[in-house]
Amino acid sequence: MHTPEAQLIMGASTLSDRPGSMRSRLARVLGLTCEYLDASLGHVFLVREDEAGRAVPASIWWGESARTHAFQSLVESHAAVAGEGVAGQVLEQEWLVISRDLSREAASEHNCRALAARLRGVVGVPLLAADVIVGGLELYLTAAFDRCTDAGVRRLRRMIER
Repeated sequence: MHTPEAQLIMGASTLSDRPGSMRSRLARVLGLTCEYLDASLGHVFLVREDEAGRAVPASIWWGESARTHAFQSLVESHAAVAGEGVAGQVLEQEWLVISRDLSREAASEHNCRALAARLRGVVGVPLLAADVIVGGLELYLTAAFDRCTDAGVRRLRRMIER
């Protein structure tokens, strides 16, 4: 069952009716979604048209800092593969993917660098254009992810309506 919060976030990530260049639309959606979830860091990945089931970082970030530089470098150097990691699961499921607490997940270079940057929860959001997945967002929180609140849903609605 898809919660109202999940449906609202998915609505925010629909790109087809947004004005401006694709890069500016991606940056706006990333910023709105990061603000809504109180994410410390977020980035965009885009589906590769020439390789099904793979996506590459778009070098669009929100919330960059010196503390997260090593982690961002790692993310920028790897493509997402369907089914692997949060981004890969987003590609495969075409829906929100939540990794509530990286400290409780299997150790990987990605998770270790995220934790070293004091990033703990991860939310993956698909980006849609005309109901087709064109990429996604990975949003990193400094605390374990907890369910969205009603106040948060109202706040996101106001931001989307701007």
